[in-house]
Amino acid sequence: MPRTALIDADILLYELGFSSQGKGDEGEIVPASWDWARDLIERKIDLIVDEAEADKALLFLTNTPRINKMLNKERKREEKPKKEYVPNFRDEVAKEKDYKGNRKSAKPFHFYNILSHFLFNYDTMIHEDGLEADDYMCITQYKSWQDGDTIICSRDKDVRQCPGWHYSWEVGGQASIGPMFVDPLGELKLIEKTNAKGKKLPPKLFGTGHKFFYAQMIMGDAVDNIGGVKGRGPVFAHALLNDLKTERELYEIVAEKYVLAWQDEWKTKMREQADLLW
Repeated sequence: MPRTALIDADILLYELGFSSQGKGDEGEIVPASWDWARDLIERKIDLIVDEAEADKALLFLTNTPRINKMLNKERKREEKPKKEYVPNFRDEVAKEKDYKGNRKSAKPFHFYNILSHFLFNYDTMIHEDGLEADDYMCITQYKSWQDGDTIICSRDKDVRQCPGWHYSWEVGGQASIGPMFVDPLGELKLIEKTNAKGKKLPPKLFGTGHKFFYAQMIMGDAVDNIGGVKGRGPVFAHALLNDLKTERELYEIVAEKYVLAWQDEWKTKMREQADLLW
């Protein structure tokens, strides 16, 4: 059966950008030539499609004011009306902490060259009504996840909430994952490692499906500046949720923890975290 690789191009913008530059003797940025960077882009996308056992690529990007401006220029040439930029809906949802408020904004030298190359040389999908690329990938896959005709390709752990096929490519010291099939309920695995000196590292939780979503409701997500339940981490979330068999059980036990943490405000807090994490 033909399969389309739904590729998280948000991540590739940075990964390929930083891979296309080095540092000089005095710490200055030394970019590779654009020809070198363009060849890297094409080889990387071909590799992802091949390892995901797919036949073609569909790239997903999160809309930004800069992308919206580029798209409006294209609309003008096609004599179509302009569209106003719509920010990510989570910016308004987040009350306790600013959504992604801890992110740095530094971009690699070839960032916008790579962006333009994506937009004008590949089939790209951009949701212009306030959803991120990973939201759009999951919406696209969810329509036919049981058919197996798409595979989400990303390094982002959050998209593994979505049922269907998934693949994560190798980067740095992190191994590739998949292709693997995720069922709606999903699973949790507590990963405990030691460093080269034999010292235990903080445990991490690998998860998929509803189980991982509800685990994040407990743990929060430091990468996106989402709090979860204060003081509760991977070990607690795994012990709490691992053996549960239905989404209803997951919801009820997590709701209990929100009641304990926030008393009368639990519904408001739980809804906020769910909207940020789902």
